[in-house]
Amino acid sequence: MMDRRSEVLVVGAGPSGLVVAALLARAGRRVTVIDQHREAGPGALVLTAPGLDVLRELGWLDALLAVGGAVTSRRLVLAGARGRIELDDEVEIVVVPRPAAVEVLVEQTLRMGAVLVEDHAAAVPVLDGHRVVGVRARNPGGEELTFGGETVVDATGATAFLATSFGQIMPRKGPRRVRLQARLCPAASGAGSKEAEAPGVADIGDQGDGVVGLDAPILGLARRGWLQLLPGWPAFLRAVLRECDIDDVDAILGEIDIPPAVRRVHGPVDRWIVPTMPRTAAGHGWVAVGRAAGSGCPGLPGAGSAGLAVAASAAWEIDLALSQGRVVAPSQLGATLNLSRQSLYLESLLDRALGRAAAAGLLGEATATPRRRRILSSMLLGRWVARHGRLARVIYLWWLDHRSRRAVRRAPEHG
Repeated sequence: MMDRRSEVLVVGAGPSGLVVAALLARAGRRVTVIDQHREAGPGALVLTAPGLDVLRELGWLDALLAVGGAVTSRRLVLAGARGRIELDDEVEIVVVPRPAAVEVLVEQTLRMGAVLVEDHAAAVPVLDGHRVVGVRARNPGGEELTFGGETVVDATGATAFLATSFGQIMPRKGPRRVRLQARLCPAASGAGSKEAEAPGVADIGDQGDGVVGLDAPILGLARRGWLQLLPGWPAFLRAVLRECDIDDVDAILGEIDIPPAVRRVHGPVDRWIVPTMPRTAAGHGWVAVGRAAGSGCPGLPGAGSAGLAVAASAAWEIDLALSQGRVVAPSQLGATLNLSRQSLYLESLLDRALGRAAAAGLLGEATATPRRRRILSSMLLGRWVARHGRLARVIYLWWLDHRSRRAVRRAPEHG
């Protein structure tokens, strides 16, 4: 027996889960969102074109821009050991401190009419034959409630609750990667201050506003890993690196042309697990959005926005299915699945090709013309599925991959 039932049950109150819940609630659907933790993790929410379009449609963008520490930039700095390029063609990036951003999204989602149930962790899915009809969730006291829905949305991020329950998680091929995230503080805070002693804080040298006042994200490449220096106050350093490199963060920072004021990084490192798309054989009645759907690639600025685009597409498909009285199945969500698969594949290819180009000193050649700069900017910002210019992006990506491979073969020491 269901303790609580709604038309749509969303598991996970992150940005993607809240977007799909808000869009469906605005369409008049009864939506319940359950989440294990109300508090958002540290760091920053990085929004590029696809995500910004979704938030504009919802009317939420102005509220996010009003958050303290939010920064809008028209530039993206691409930095490697042998080059530093500023990409300023059609670039629009919004960086918002994540805890404050999630608070805004929660408030706006509740205004749309969705119901949020906090402190309940999804434990097991509830099945009716081969159809997912709900989940059983437990609160910190061990009490269990059963939440039902005609459609269940998995928005649990990298944990991919439903996909894992069905045994459908397949980690990304290649070396294991780890995620590192730290807050940047000015030297004026003093070595003995609480901020400087707190875990997860990077020390900043005496460079005035050279780092704290940064108005453009820096995307650095080293040892085929990614480092992002995100503007705002507080500013954030985010890295996605191979596991074998993580103990030598200072040396990695020294390889990248970022402000020398970044001295060191403290605090634990979280493992980053990226699932692939759940298989369609995992039953009907549910769909994954955001990172649970495999959308987005670690390290690239457009990852979070790709998740919001997948969420918006899924909301449209779910509303249509409910209107027609049919059961949602992953195979029916053509737009969502195609977007996520294409984004995952192309971002992985760009990750490898651009990493090789940076190691071989080809960043200048990769952005030598306004057209190349414009195409590279669009891919870094997550514009994978826009019809205009799609062929140009594919051709450019093939050229960059081919050119960087040849350069690395001629310089084995950078391979």
